[in-house]
Amino acid sequence: MRAGPPFFLALFWLVIADIPFSGRALAGDLPGPVRGQVVRVIDGDSLEVTVMIWLDMWLTTKVRLADIDTPEIWRPACAKERIVGEQAKAFTERFIGFGQVQLFDIHYGKYAGRVVARVENAKGQDLSQALLAAGFGERDWCAADH
Repeated sequence: MRAGPPFFLALFWLVIADIPFSGRALAGDLPGPVRGQVVRVIDGDSLEVTVMIWLDMWLTTKVRLADIDTPEIWRPACAKERIVGEQAKAFTERFIGFGQVQLFDIHYGKYAGRVVARVENAKGQDLSQALLAAGFGERDWCAADH
């Protein structure tokens, strides 16, 4: 008797459901690379990506970039932060486009519904490092001397 898609789907959800509640250290549990297709850029450090999770099975998830915190677009602390946040988003869109990416060092984020990962564009360039090099990793966007 052949195991059909419902069996594999049930097995997948059993494994996934265990991840956030297992108490295991998740960093390194999925080192990657995991191939993905960018659906949209949410802001400078957040993407929505469709990834292949199993043979011909795809999942769309939100990905927060590891090792960087770009200025906020939604609920910024000041007008300047929103402006620089829009610039960071545009930088991310140019850097990765809406093409393929690779995810590495994937772990479950502290906020439900997203993962945290290092993301590389199709050329193998790290997005977090590029954002830092472009100056989008500062924290105090609303300081008077900016």
